[in-house]
Amino acid sequence: MHAVTTVIRAIDLVLKQYGTALTDEQYIHTPEWAQVVASAQAALAVLNKNPINTP
Repeated sequence: MHAVTTVIRAIDLVLKQYGTALTDEQYIHTPEWAQVVASAQAALAVLNKNPINTP
């Protein structure tokens, strides 16, 4: 799913830029975090429009 891939890429960008040692609060205050949030919101909208049917 393209929308989820976009979220993963946004998170990867943050981790490549800042590493993995920051606290959650530090991550969410990076300039790049806005793109993580925006892509996650877009992915949620896609998932809500196309719910995955599970048994």
